[in-house]
Amino acid sequence: MDQYFDDFSQRIGIDPVIYSLPVSQPIMDTYADVLPKRLLSYWQEQGFCGFANGLFWTVNPGDFEDQLQGWLEKTPLKDRENYYVIARTAFGKLYAWGDVSKKVTVLEPHYNTILPVDMPAEPLSDEQVERRIGLFFQTKSPKTVDFYDAGEKLMFLATVKKLGALEHDEMYTFAPALALGGSAVLENVKKVKIHEQLALLIELDNPQVLQTVSQLAG
Repeated sequence: MDQYFDDFSQRIGIDPVIYSLPVSQPIMDTYADVLPKRLLSYWQEQGFCGFANGLFWTVNPGDFEDQLQGWLEKTPLKDRENYYVIARTAFGKLYAWGDVSKKVTVLEPHYNTILPVDMPAEPLSDEQVERRIGLFFQTKSPKTVDFYDAGEKLMFLATVKKLGALEHDEMYTFAPALALGGSAVLENVKKVKIHEQLALLIELDNPQVLQTVSQLAG
């Protein structure tokens, strides 16, 4: 692999890998011209995986296209650039690579928020693009990809202990949904099919597009 992925492995503690699906050549060909080469090399080496007992997953963008468009079509982001979901968390947070920004936009389904990124002032070099996807992985840790409960405590380990590890097509959610007034507490966590659940959460509220880092900084 490379130093970015080695650092990711150490920070997030990728073992055990609970699922790994080899990526077919047709899928590699589909994204060869739109996603960074470094990401494709990770796919080739690791497959689509559930790392750290299912805390963080790399995914086939095509599997999440419907859910992604369901969010974006209700926002000004829908015509901004093309997005491709490249990863997700145990609690269904989606990470979508933008083909113009060359950064990752984050969609949080439980709160129906989208954290966009700033567009580059000028075109990026191939080296800059590859570095950005490397940094995306390198900066991931349990604290950045886990879900915080109502008391600001990380939920993943306790949830796995209660409900068991996820299958590749599952996620943890809350019942009642947080958008309907539910609470982010362990007693309310359920294990559900991810695509059906994301489609449901999309319909509960209009997504809120948050400010970018530069907008917050003024």
